[in-house]
Amino acid sequence: MIFRKDITFYKQKISRIEANLEMLKHSNLCFKEKADLRKIYSLQLSYYREKLKSFPITK
Repeated sequence: MIFRKDITFYKQKISRIEANLEMLKHSNLCFKEKADLRKIYSLQLSYYREKLKSFPITK
């Protein structure tokens, strides 16, 4: 099934972005850099979650 690969891809992307957000909390970047990266990661996260919701069945 073609959807299975796509769903796995999006789930992996989401978990990587969530891991990046977690690592960002413990990084020694300045406040502005953290804020910029957090904004980018949040946008990516919402994009991939929406793509995942577009599939008919997601577990």
